[in-house]
Amino acid sequence: MSNTQATFIMTDMLTMTVASILAGLCVILLTSAVYLRFFYVDFAAIEGIPEIPGTSLLHGHLYMLGQDHATTAQKWAESYGWSIYQVRLGNRRVVILNGFEIAKEWLVTRQNYTIDRPLLHTFHNLVSKTSASTIGTNPWNEHTRKQRRIVGSLTTSPAIKRLEGMLDLETSRMIDSLFKASRGGKSISPHIYQKQLALNVVLMFCYGRRFEDVADPLLLRILDDAKIISRHLSIDKC
Repeated sequence: MSNTQATFIMTDMLTMTVASILAGLCVILLTSAVYLRFFYVDFAAIEGIPEIPGTSLLHGHLYMLGQDHATTAQKWAESYGWSIYQVRLGNRRVVILNGFEIAKEWLVTRQNYTIDRPLLHTFHNLVSKTSASTIGTNPWNEHTRKQRRIVGSLTTSPAIKRLEGMLDLETSRMIDSLFKASRGGKSISPHIYQKQLALNVVLMFCYGRRFEDVADPLLLRILDDAKIISRHLSIDKC
């Protein structure tokens, strides 16, 4: 084989290699574009609800919102004249309600359409396997609907009237504990006493038991566990 033939063969092989690489890159870019456009976002654009223009395929409106999301969202509503609109936070589609009337329409008048709850992997698949779930954390289904109906019947005005003695007791105990703990001008944090009151009301209502001491280790552990669970369920962790 002559040097000229060898050069032609090497050139052809190099051309084919470059063409293969370019074709592969084109396929990757095209696949990525299709994924970002049609499969990346958790929900497709909701028809009938305007969307803030200028969205990015990858991060949506996240950078446009800046550091103060609430203020930016309010400015958008005033600028476009929309009381309801949709934005994207990365791959999450979010509907923003700006105004009392539209919030009432969505969350009260049409609550049966907006009452669904998301399934969170960390909480529902991991935490709930080792501890009991609650009405407030269960996915919305027929079982949860029945639980809520039962609780609703126990929290009507006549039912609450029968609990006045217990509520008066817990309130007076909290005030007494605050008074004793702050005696002499001592600085205290009232939040732990408020949390103790709330927990005692639930415990007395369900089990007929209560915590007497705000420093009870079991009380502090329950409150700490509740804080951790709330952190898992918070909107910024979804």
